[in-house]
Amino acid sequence: MQPRPVPLQPARRRLRAAGKPRPALALVASDGAGPDDALVQRQRLGLLEAVEEAARIAASAAGAEREETLRTFDLGQRLRQLEPMIRALAGQRIDTAIDCAERALPVRLDPAAFDALLIELLTRRCAAMPGHGYVILRARRARGRIWLIIADSGRNPDPAHASLAHGALQTVHGRAYARSRSGHGNITAISLPAILTLSTGDG
Repeated sequence: MQPRPVPLQPARRRLRAAGKPRPALALVASDGAGPDDALVQRQRLGLLEAVEEAARIAASAAGAEREETLRTFDLGQRLRQLEPMIRALAGQRIDTAIDCAERALPVRLDPAAFDALLIELLTRRCAAMPGHGYVILRARRARGRIWLIIADSGRNPDPAHASLAHGALQTVHGRAYARSRSGHGNITAISLPAILTLSTGDG
């Protein structure tokens, strides 16, 4: 006889009758009344539990993989390393400047993800400046957080600018803010938790 879905409670009663109560995975049961009914039931529930456990392991592995990509590094040094790429991205018609604090600016991020976010933000802002303009990146430390301020002379504010940064930084407790004033350009501020010390073994 073909198995079919049955309500949860009858399935639990059958398992108790078989002497082996099960959790809420008892969603499918055999409708037969033969002696093998309880055995089939336990096999199916065992399979469902195995699937659920595999899903938990996969989710845990994905979280561990994300954690492994995080590195503690100095934001100011990172910006200086990226300066040639930033200037090439801006081109000759857009002046760029990088202003970093003298003291260390330690953050914990995925370096590749940070680079990709910065490229995306700068690409959007440069595209909004058809003529001559400027982009300034300023990094500072204040009240236990590291701030990256991106200011530009573009006239057309991008409403997705802050939300793009905020979405990319949520997993590391980062925040993003944006402000635009007609005739005064745009400002995007990214705030990140400051790490107490730079770990040389983190990469």
